Amino acid sequence: MRPRPRNRGRLWRCALGIAAVAGTQVARAEGTLGGHVAGTTDYVFRGLSQTRGNPAAQADLHYQTTTGWVAGLWGSTVDLNRGSGATLELNAYAGRAWSVGGPWNAKVTAVQYVYPNDTAYLPYDYFELVASFAYEDRLALTLSWSPNTSRYSSYGIARDQQALTYELIGQWPLRGSLSATGSVGYYDLSQLFETGYFYGSAGLGGNFARFRVDLGYFVTDQEATDLFGPEVAGDRWSLTVAWRF
Repeated sequence: MRPRPRNRGRLWRCALGIAAVAGTQVARAEGTLGGHVAGTTDYVFRGLSQTRGNPAAQADLHYQTTTGWVAGLWGSTVDLNRGSGATLELNAYAGRAWSVGGPWNAKVTAVQYVYPNDTAYLPYDYFELVASFAYEDRLALTLSWSPNTSRYSSYGIARDQQALTYELIGQWPLRGSLSATGSVGYYDLSQLFETGYFYGSAGLGGNFARFRVDLGYFVTDQEATDLFGPEVAGDRWSLTVAWRF
């Protein structure tokens, strides 16, 4: 598979341009500053452990307006590869949510993923555009598109290829602040490895004063294990506790 030349400068300008537009809208409207700090026993993203089964520290800081605009920065410790490699992930994001009638709403978010200390051999930085359509806060259908994803797998190395994600996320209130949570998704990596994989989760979540607690059980299909190995893919539990401000 022939690697394409990287053009981080143009992608950064694209991401910063989107953020600048959102920032202009944020500046014109009143809003609130918020965020959280969190610890998790395993940082799982699209069914895959980003820490090879180990704990992670995470934090978020964002500004959200009354008109639905939001911009922020999220970060987490990671362990993407054995040996040397990225140990930090930063996500700069900007987007807007709006009502499309009654309990239905939509949201579009641009995200730039940055791994400051990844290797020169395989830089992981990539851009993603995420669109979701939701019913209240109970059910959301999400489509994510990236033009420049780079990954290492047992099938080889792919650089700067298109990737798509389809995901259905649900939440159902139980007693008090507790809710049952679940998701099912498909990560289409056909442009990278001529395949993709299914993943899902089920769990419980709840708000307790300023704290948010989530316990989840995550699964992937065999194709994910074949691609990335049992340290990263497969079935696993994760407990996350976040303090919000």
